[in-house]
Amino acid sequence: MTLPIVITRIISSSPLITRLSSTFIGLQRSGALNRGYSTFSKPLLSSRRSILLFLIGPPILYLTTTFTRLLYQYPTTDIHRSHPVYKSKDDVRFKQLYGHWFTARVPYKSLVRPGSAAERIGDETTVKNVKHEKTPIEIWTSALFCTPTLGLEALGIGLLTGNGFTTGDRGKERVYVGQELAHGVFNVISMEEAVEDTKSPVTLTEQKDGVNGKLLGRAIVAYDLPDYPTHLWEVAAKYGAPWRHISGGRHCFEVIEEDGAKDGEVLVRFGCVIDMERVNRLDREKGEDGKGMPWLHHHDNLPTNPTSRLDNPYPPYSEYTTKMGALKYIEELQKKKQSDVLQFLLRVRCWHYRNLAVIHRASRPSRPDKARRLGYKAKQGYVIYRIRVRRGGRKRPVPKGATYGKPTNQGVNQLKYQRSLKSTAEERVGRRCANLRVLNSYWINQDSTYKYYEVILVDPQHKAIRRDARINWIVNPVHKHRESRGLTATGKKSRGINKGHRYNNTKAGRRKTWKRHNTLSLWRYRH
Repeated sequence: MTLPIVITRIISSSPLITRLSSTFIGLQRSGALNRGYSTFSKPLLSSRRSILLFLIGPPILYLTTTFTRLLYQYPTTDIHRSHPVYKSKDDVRFKQLYGHWFTARVPYKSLVRPGSAAERIGDETTVKNVKHEKTPIEIWTSALFCTPTLGLEALGIGLLTGNGFTTGDRGKERVYVGQELAHGVFNVISMEEAVEDTKSPVTLTEQKDGVNGKLLGRAIVAYDLPDYPTHLWEVAAKYGAPWRHISGGRHCFEVIEEDGAKDGEVLVRFGCVIDMERVNRLDREKGEDGKGMPWLHHHDNLPTNPTSRLDNPYPPYSEYTTKMGALKYIEELQKKKQSDVLQFLLRVRCWHYRNLAVIHRASRPSRPDKARRLGYKAKQGYVIYRIRVRRGGRKRPVPKGATYGKPTNQGVNQLKYQRSLKSTAEERVGRRCANLRVLNSYWINQDSTYKYYEVILVDPQHKAIRRDARINWIVNPVHKHRESRGLTATGKKSRGINKGHRYNNTKAGRRKTWKRHNTLSLWRYRH
């Protein structure tokens, strides 16, 4: 009997296969199967939608799962809210403070579009049928608005404002005061014709940036972003973008016949100011808020607050808010432990800690600034335990008074422990909470008898810890009871492990260094 026959008989003897085959035969005899097949005679993959679904579905699913996983590992950060004084149009600081000019020299012929004879004569019957003769400043303004980059921006604005996938009016026919460009986002607020003096204050910014020559035209276009794009800037700032849009900005277009230029050439200028704000993140101790222009200035030379050259009577933004955050205040208080405020606080807390258990769980850290510097986060998976350790040296345990040694080594009372009390506190808490990992610890209080510490522990089984790329290193089994092996900060300090000239005698461990210094090594040289 061959192998295919054996496999066929085994399959045919299965009760499930037998029932399915009988059902299939019954449907075929009744004609229901034939009717169903005629209804769905077209195969699935013959449909264009099905093919498109199979081609696009897996990449979309992969991108969705990858993006979700990255959000768990790198969560968004909270940002400082924009100060309302920057959004008030009645305040001086609302004005865009920093502008940048882009200049180029072009032939004047490229900015001239001659009209028809009927338009020059002024025949009203025929003027309506011919195009408007655009001035040089109109041509320069519409040329920049008709670039592909601004065209893509106009398409995006059309989608966000509900006007469809269109660019809207971009000044192809003419540019005039009150005109709304790109679905009403850009608004022409000023159009000037030829002026002899161009050293007058530029209306784009509060600065004076003029060019010697004859002004052939100037147009100022203001824009105000809708709420939805502004919200997108807020979302991008939460994901790490250093800037965010507040409201809008202004563009200035100028055509100047510069003194000393070549015949037939004119100077075209494009000035731009953007109402942007530097983002200050709440999880940082120090940060700067201020307005400026990103991408148009070098980052190192970009100021963040109004300067004195603007003659601004108002103080900068930082003086309108607290100069220090809450954590900074707590940190400065802890630096002056002899102050009346902290002495009273420590005395009251010490009385409270003495009446609690030796080891107990704390609902929150007593020193949040110190805890955060050592790695604590106010999220699931982090635990704070408080412990008190008796002060003083370590008394040698001598059962029945047997010290077993020479008289010089028979000391019992005046022995000094080689490790700190903080490492002892970590070890005791680690034994109490064996399922947690000790991250770090810090001093909180002391009296004549005890020293009090708070120990930061991490739950290695919690999903919030395992998904966080900044702390999931502690999940590895190699970090079990790291406090008992001198792997925490205080343990390494007791072992003398650090960098610098002061740690040369404990490099690789004090015993290793002693052995290396006390081992006689005689090299044998052969000729």
